[in-house]
Amino acid sequence: RDGLTALSPSDPMDGQRAVSHAGWRALLQDGLLAGLWLDGAEVLRGLAHPARDPDWATWPEETLSETVEEEVGALCVRRRFLTAGGGLEGRFSLRLAPDGEARAELAMRALADLRLNRAGFMALHPIRDEAGADLRVEHPDGTATLTAFPTRISPAQPVRNVAALAYETPSLALRLAFKGDVFEMEDQRNWSDASFKTYCRPLARPRPYDVRQGTEWRQAVGISARRGSPARGAEPAAELAAIGEAGLMPRVALATEPGWGWRSGARHALWLDLRGTGGEWPRGVGPGAVEIEAVVGDEAAEAEAQLRALARRLDEAGLAATHVTALPAAYLRSHQPEGPWPAGLSPAIAVELTRRAFPGTAAGGGVLTNFAELNRPPDSLAQTDFVTYATTAIVHAADDGSVMQTPEALAQIHRSAAESHPGRPLRLGFLVIGMRSNPYGAATVPNPGRSRLAMAMDDPRHDGDFGAAFAVAAVAATEGTPVERLCLGAPDGPFALRRDGADTPLGAVWRRLAQAEGRPRLKTRHPDGVAAVLWRDPQGEATGLIANLGPAPRVLPLVPGRARLDLPGHAVRLLDGSAP
Repeated sequence: RDGLTALSPSDPMDGQRAVSHAGWRALLQDGLLAGLWLDGAEVLRGLAHPARDPDWATWPEETLSETVEEEVGALCVRRRFLTAGGGLEGRFSLRLAPDGEARAELAMRALADLRLNRAGFMALHPIRDEAGADLRVEHPDGTATLTAFPTRISPAQPVRNVAALAYETPSLALRLAFKGDVFEMEDQRNWSDASFKTYCRPLARPRPYDVRQGTEWRQAVGISARRGSPARGAEPAAELAAIGEAGLMPRVALATEPGWGWRSGARHALWLDLRGTGGEWPRGVGPGAVEIEAVVGDEAAEAEAQLRALARRLDEAGLAATHVTALPAAYLRSHQPEGPWPAGLSPAIAVELTRRAFPGTAAGGGVLTNFAELNRPPDSLAQTDFVTYATTAIVHAADDGSVMQTPEALAQIHRSAAESHPGRPLRLGFLVIGMRSNPYGAATVPNPGRSRLAMAMDDPRHDGDFGAAFAVAAVAATEGTPVERLCLGAPDGPFALRRDGADTPLGAVWRRLAQAEGRPRLKTRHPDGVAAVLWRDPQGEATGLIANLGPAPRVLPLVPGRARLDLPGHAVRLLDGSAP
């Protein structure tokens, strides 16, 4: 009631440090460029040089040395590092010069024989102003193509064979030149990253590939930024306001599976692997309504038998399945948009089998993994009653800044899904930080030390204030979309909402949102760095949850001169009906 903290996009997160020179501002995190601005306008969301193993996991880096110093009118950052378990040595430099010129260089040398999926520069472009913007692509042969950054999320690479990219934002004209390899662009919104990614080694080349000890390679990215006129339009929001109606609040369910327990009285989305013997049955399952997400075999006869056996078992347990999604096991894996696609049971036929086994029950289609896998198959979902997918915030990066950017992409994901599947509600699986299953490798990355690690299931932030703030932002991103149901946690296991007999901060958020199901939702306006979910209570008063998405305490007026809410970093607060 007394204000709300907010984080500017250029404020450092934990472990970051900022350097500035000649209008440039760069954020450095563990030796990587975590953001680049010119005169306050965002140029890049990041510039990294990941080494990826055959399962697409990113090897951690060890910094050997790092310096930041001025040289002949420019600011130079230099770093030496080891990665790939000590098998790859690298040297990175970044030069920030006057007049909007910057250059990054990378040199790598294999200290051992290696098997890689990728090792080289990766530039991240923001999505807010770039999505839909005109784009000039210069190719290695000297030709150029005029196109645009995609608005609807692109399942395939929207740009290939890149030597340079030129485009304009509301306040900058940019040209990025790439040397040392052939680059292409990926729409990382598919995985809830808030970026377009330009990277080297095109996916059409064989992978993994072998690198012999002693092999060296060099790359460079040159950046030219011309200052333009300040962006015109409405001033950024300075306060939280409810500005209209936004449908009804969605249902927040608990995602569960064998080993994750059961919470009496809660809504559950039950994930079952029906292959073989059907596997375990969740502990403590009692009578009530349940939604089913089932993995079935890849042959129609096998899958139909599995679904009919499931229907009998649910009936014996006193469970009524209200919504059922059956996914052929082959579609738990990721496939490129151009294929090849599995030859067995298709998702569309699986919908027909679901209707036979569960007559009168809503039959869904989609995937049990990321939106990327939903966005790629050629199979139509036109006959489904609803569409489903899930997201994780740490497919490509696990630092705090990248994770808290993902809700920006979630809003665009839901809009793209609604455009691709018009007229169907979205009933989603997990919208969480950790990775439930890995469609790109053999398994999720082990994380016994509970560190911030990409592609790990067990993420330490899930249990803390950070996880609660992220959840509010994830639900806020559903505003104005046909999302009817989503999952923020589980009764037990790595995504549990209770630890040691008490609610975690996320558990408290989930409980409040569960109480709000079906209430009239309010459309919000708020500053960057803030997430808000507002609805009307039974008395018609505005109530809801407000989160600070950054680590620094700030203050936000709720009504000018009348109400303010103070919040520490990564905190969530309840706004109840007694506030204006």
